[in-house]
Amino acid sequence: MNAVLVAEAGMVLDERVARIESDVARLRSDMTDVKEDVHFLKGDVQGLRAEFQAHRIDVVKEFAAVRAEGAEEFATVRAEIADFRMGTVSEFSSVRSEIANLRADLVQRLGFADSKSDGFKVTVAEKFGSAENKLEAFKTEVAKEFGSVRTEMRASTESLKTAIEKAKLWMLVTGVSAVMLMLFSIVGHALKII
Repeated sequence: MNAVLVAEAGMVLDERVARIESDVARLRSDMTDVKEDVHFLKGDVQGLRAEFQAHRIDVVKEFAAVRAEGAEEFATVRAEIADFRMGTVSEFSSVRSEIANLRADLVQRLGFADSKSDGFKVTVAEKFGSAENKLEAFKTEVAKEFGSVRTEMRASTESLKTAIEKAKLWMLVTGVSAVMLMLFSIVGHALKII
């Protein structure tokens, strides 16, 4: 009876050893698959790194182009403001010289025409009023021009800010998407192994 039990125990032990060897072979095969998948994922990660670096370079180039465009626009606006100031100075000087001529003319006429002084005073007052009206109109025009230049500069600045914000958002979304894709592929592969 002991011999039968020993023979049965030897058969059970042999079956267990055969199952263990089979399981070890399956585990070795799975480990080989895992190593191949890891090697494949390394290649994907390197590809994503290269793609991300290329995208980063493109974004840097786009920012540089936006900055250069903004600098050109600001330089143009500054040049226009300088031209406008020079025009304003020349207009003011011509108005001042006209007023000085009117004053000289007034002094000369007052010296020659005492009897016509009342009529002359009215004429001089009209001319001074005309010169003052021209000066006020010119001041109004200058104020309006400066307002339009400020509005243009504000609009350019806002469009530049919007472009920068869009580029930042796009970079963030792309980066998060790449990371999520990598995580999902790793998790999916890990679930495939289990």
